[in-house]
Amino acid sequence: MSNKNLSFRDYILPFLAIVLIVQACDQTEDPLPEVRLFRPVSADIESTGGTWFSAEWDRIKGAVSYTAEISVDSFEIIYKSVEIDTNYVLFENLEEEMHYFLRVRANAENPEFNSHWAFMGKVWVGRMPTILLKQDFKETTSTSVVARWKAETDIPTHLEVIKRSDNSVIKEIELTGDDLAAEMVEITGLAPNTLYKIFIYSGEKSLGYELFLTLP
Repeated sequence: MSNKNLSFRDYILPFLAIVLIVQACDQTEDPLPEVRLFRPVSADIESTGGTWFSAEWDRIKGAVSYTAEISVDSFEIIYKSVEIDTNYVLFENLEEEMHYFLRVRANAENPEFNSHWAFMGKVWVGRMPTILLKQDFKETTSTSVVARWKAETDIPTHLEVIKRSDNSVIKEIELTGDDLAAEMVEITGLAPNTLYKIFIYSGEKSLGYELFLTLP
């Protein structure tokens, strides 16, 4: 068969087939557009009282990290902010007897696609448990107080006396065998009409604190 017998259709069909194949390849290679990450949800918040709380939330697909922030005033002022690579956060050394608000954001590789902030709720951080007993003002003078405690599993070793107004350490008191047997110690040399924060320790472990006020 000579070239003169080839029709227009014989030329155009192979050409159209090539065009369709090229277009199909181009479509499969086009990347999907990036979208903003979903917000974290379903936070489980835990606090046993003291100066800490923890939170855990569902993982977000595509997140390379998370930013967790806490505030005491609905985020007018940020109290603490941390970036973590897990869906769990622990906030420590917090002020006691205070509500904290928590929010979390999922972070993408490109910050432009970070999620919006997700409000995860609020948590009450209460007083740290203590073995010290409440002050008995019948045992209080203008320059001394009596600290009493009820030991449980840990044996106390020493006390730390702090002036509440400026958090300065006034003195440390090593507990004797007689103090431990009586579960009490008299603290002298204090200033009149002054509020003190007295911590009790077992080695380096804090067993809590109590506030003591001297008389005028």
